[in-house]
Amino acid sequence: MDLLNGIQLKKIFNLIIPFYQPGGILKSEDQQVTLLASNANIPLEVQLRGFVQASKYADAPMIIQLSYNSNNISGSHEGSIPPFKGIQKNSAMNSAVEGAKRAAEMIEWYVNDYNADLIAISLDHFAVPKFSGKEEYVPRSDFGLNHEKIGDALLFMRETGVFNEEVKPEIITESIKNKYVSYLASPEYQRFKSDFLLTVQAIRPAWAMIDTEKIPPVLDFAITRDIVDAVRNILGDKEVMIEAEFGATGTSGKENEDPYANISAEDFAEKVACFVRYTGANGIAYPVGMKHAAVKGEKYAADVERLEVVQRRLWQEFGYIPFTMHGGTGAAQVPRGLVGKLNIGTEYLAEGVNYFADHVLKNIEAIRNREKKVCGASIYTKMVDAIAASAEQKIRDCGSYKIGSKVRSYMAMEEAQSSASE
Repeated sequence: MDLLNGIQLKKIFNLIIPFYQPGGILKSEDQQVTLLASNANIPLEVQLRGFVQASKYADAPMIIQLSYNSNNISGSHEGSIPPFKGIQKNSAMNSAVEGAKRAAEMIEWYVNDYNADLIAISLDHFAVPKFSGKEEYVPRSDFGLNHEKIGDALLFMRETGVFNEEVKPEIITESIKNKYVSYLASPEYQRFKSDFLLTVQAIRPAWAMIDTEKIPPVLDFAITRDIVDAVRNILGDKEVMIEAEFGATGTSGKENEDPYANISAEDFAEKVACFVRYTGANGIAYPVGMKHAAVKGEKYAADVERLEVVQRRLWQEFGYIPFTMHGGTGAAQVPRGLVGKLNIGTEYLAEGVNYFADHVLKNIEAIRNREKKVCGASIYTKMVDAIAASAEQKIRDCGSYKIGSKVRSYMAMEEAQSSASE
């Protein structure tokens, strides 16, 4: 059983476009659909099995997401999972790439176990190194080429006329421009870029996110364009959908860091459209009031007005550019359709560990007594059920429950039309 590739995933998104042609009128609520994207963490065997079973039971597409951090853990990166008593990891292995390969292989096992034909893999939160104006970056790659990349991004932003505040001469000084160039040429950035490209090449995901949270706007433009160009032209991968990030998506417990909070939805939409035009991104994340890692009872209402204005603006110029709602665990509701892809991670972790905690509290004496029946595999199989049940409910919340037959029919029709035109 094959995983969905980027072309197939894009067809599914085209099926669920939230606007009517022509005119851009928003479809009625009962016609709006969002795809669930489930973030995988260790224990992978538990989470991945639960995700795949939920997709099969609900007969709904699901995107399973592998983050840069989770890949490094799966690949035994010493900084992510310190080895027992200081034993040495094989230094020849690239942890991020190896971890992604292991997780992708496991996903394929379960896809085949359950004949789940609507699963796609995504790289999520592949975070670029943090930038600091106070740090001295030591260039490693071609300084001149990276100088050109910063210059091109800055010129484009100035010519649009919508980034006047971000590119003021007193903000983008020669010193700052040189730091941007040095950052792009630094070993830290080049290592990130290599890890991203090698991971895309190794597992051929349907979707891949470049996480540029808190990166200055000019650098965000340059980095995102640099990575998209490298995927398309160096790897020759024209299929993977690449998600870019414009502005901060936020984290629970931290102040709202949206620098565009006080501008109109229309002005913000022009900025996002310029960003997509320059970078060539296929998917987009931007601040709508959500935050990652919501605790129990913490709920966030998305800025639906901003979502609708921006998504319509993008659709009118580029066709459908799916919006990713990060921090989906804390969503007060899912604005179906306007949100193309809903990311869930914290809820699955909490569901699994809460089942585990209840089991331990109920059986603590037997566990202390080392009774096998309360210490064995049944703990983890029931954790699978808890995670699968949570994913199934999220699929229902997204409006994608039982749309599998519609998806298959649409993709078959698209393939038939494509074959007839060749």
